[in-house]
Amino acid sequence: MRLDLNASCVQNGLPLFSKPTSCILLPITIKGDESTTVQTQTLFNLGEFACFIDKELVRQHNLALVEKVTPVVVKVIDVRNFFLGLVTHETKVLMVTIGSHSNKVNFNVISFSTNLIIIGLSWLVLHNL
Repeated sequence: MRLDLNASCVQNGLPLFSKPTSCILLPITIKGDESTTVQTQTLFNLGEFACFIDKELVRQHNLALVEKVTPVVVKVIDVRNFFLGLVTHETKVLMVTIGSHSNKVNFNVISFSTNLIIIGLSWLVLHNL
C-alpha cells in the first residue's frame, strides 16, 4: 500500500506536507458509538484507495480498534520517500459524513504529525463523485 502525501495543505495554520501541490480539505463528521462524534477536516487523497486516521485522534476520542488479521505495509511517497511501517490496527466501522454523503468506513490507523484523516479514492467511487 502506498500513501501519497504530495500536497501543500494547511491545518490549524500549519502546513501538512512539504511539497507544494493541490489537495482538498473538507469538513467531516465521524460517529463511533452513540456518545462519540468527531468533527474535523479530512484530506481527499486520489492517489490512495484506502482510508487512514491518525492514532492520536483515535486515542483522544476513544474510538474502538480491531487488530488486522494480516498487517499491511504502508510507504509514504513524497520528497523524503520514507517507510511508515506496518498498519496493525483499523477502526471498527464508523459512520462518516462528508457534505450530504454518509457511509460506513473502517480506517487504517497510522501515525501522522497532526490529527489527520485521509479519505481515499474508495469514498469517491462509492459515492460516484
